[in-house]
Amino acid sequence: TVMFSADNGIISDIALYGDFFGTKDVSELAASLRGLRMDRETVRERLESINTDAYISGCAAQDLVSLIFGDASGSDGK
Repeated sequence: TVMFSADNGIISDIALYGDFFGTKDVSELAASLRGLRMDRETVRERLESINTDAYISGCAAQDLVSLIFGDASGSDGK
């Protein structure tokens, strides 16, 4: 589950919740998205620059983009 707030199109707060494993604290991943434009491409670029698997084992950047933007395209879609 992703909960977020955006002010004037900018992510002001975001949190990721769920039963997942990773070697890093998922709050660090969330913090890396604060201050970004709430835009699919901007978020995707940021997530692709991060080893998302270290935060959520088995989760690719595109999977997180799909979760944040509420679509079902997953890692097969862009």
